[in-house]
Amino acid sequence: MAETFKRRAPSQWGEGGALKEEILAAAARLLAESGREEALSLRAVAREVGIAAPSIYLHFKDRSELVATVTRRAYEKLVAELREARDGGTPHTTHSPHTTHTSRAPHTPRTALRAMAHRYCTF
Repeated sequence: MAETFKRRAPSQWGEGGALKEEILAAAARLLAESGREEALSLRAVAREVGIAAPSIYLHFKDRSELVATVTRRAYEKLVAELREARDGGTPHTTHSPHTTHTSRAPHTPRTALRAMAHRYCTF
């Protein structure tokens, strides 16, 4: 069965950053689905975005750079989440159907560590 190609609408002048973000989001989704870096191909990413595979090379020199960028961004997001939890930022709410957990305990090293551990696990 032939797979239909969904074509992405062309970017307007100066919107190349939007395509790069779409490529990164598609690569992150595909990596999350497969759970294996080896399973990610530039063709699959291009198909997900709706572009020709060579268009990816306008933003990333190769698959390794794309994977490294996705990984770096995920790490940066995790670090930001952990810092927010450590500093007692906005309480993180779990999305469990049975409980909603928000921590409003006084900020101590122990509560900071617990908040960070909880945020890490939900990340």
